[in-house]
Amino acid sequence: MNINNFDNRLKKVRLFQFFPIVALVLITSIGISYAWFSANLTGGEDSTSITVGSGTMDITYAGGPSITAINISPKSAAFATKTITITGNSTTDLDMAYKLTLQVQTNTFTANALKWRLASDNSGKNGTIIPAKTTDQNTGTGASAINLGSGNFVSPTEGAKIHAYTLTLFFPETSTNQNVDKGKSFTAYVKIENVN
Repeated sequence: MNINNFDNRLKKVRLFQFFPIVALVLITSIGISYAWFSANLTGGEDSTSITVGSGTMDITYAGGPSITAINISPKSAAFATKTITITGNSTTDLDMAYKLTLQVQTNTFTANALKWRLASDNSGKNGTIIPAKTTDQNTGTGASAINLGSGNFVSPTEGAKIHAYTLTLFFPETSTNQNVDKGKSFTAYVKIENVN
C-alpha cells in the first residue's frame, strides 16, 4: 500500500469526523441564540378586557319607501306624502351623520311640473336635522337624484333619538293648459346614506 494513499484516506476520515463536530457547534449556537432572544408571556387573562360597541341608525317609512304616482291631476293638495323617521342610538363618542336623497327612477312629466316640500322635526332633541323646505322645490324631469339634505346625531345619544321628516309631492294647478302632462308617470324612493 502506498503511503500517499494512506495519507489521503486518513485525511478523508478526519474530514468526515470534522463535519459532524462543526454541525453540532452550529446547531447548539443557533439553539442558544433562539432561547436567548425568545420572549415569554406569563400571566394570562381569563376575562374580557377589550369591549367594542357601535351605534345604530334605523330608518322607517310610513307606507313603505317607494313613491308611485298614477292618474294624478293638477291640484293644490299633495299627490304623495311620505313620512320618514330616522332613529339614532349610539353609546360611542362618534357622531352619526346621514344624507337623504329623493331617488327619482322615472319622471316623464315636463320640467318643473312636479314640486316637493320637506317638513323637519327634531323630536329627539339631538343633533342637527335637515332644514325644512317650506316653498315648492322643482323635481325637474327624467331620472335624477335630488339631495334633500344632511343631518346628524351627536354621540353618545343616551338612548334612541328621532329625526322625523315629511316629504310631500305636488302637481300644482297653474291656471294654464296642462294637457301635455296627461298619461305621464313618476316613480321614486327616499334613500339614506351614511356620511363620513
